[in-house]
Amino acid sequence: MPESTNRFFDSVSDELIRYTNDKSKAIYRLVRFTVNQESYFILTNRQDLTAFQVIMLYAYRWQIELFFAS
Repeated sequence: MPESTNRFFDSVSDELIRYTNDKSKAIYRLVRFTVNQESYFILTNRQDLTAFQVIMLYAYRWQIELFFAS
C-alpha cells in the first residue's frame, strides 16, 4: 500500500478463500480493512490487483452509486 495512504487504513488483510459448498471450487479473495474504526469486507475474484487497488476501485464504485441514487 502506498505510504501516503497508509495512515487512512488500519488492519488491512488480504486472503484467498474457497467455500466448501461451492461446486465450482472457485477461489475468492477477501480484502478486509478498517477506516475510522469502521470495518469493511470486500469479496472479489480479482487476483490481478493489489489489496489497495481493490479498496480504491470499490470506493470509487460506491461514490458512483451514491451519485446516481440522489
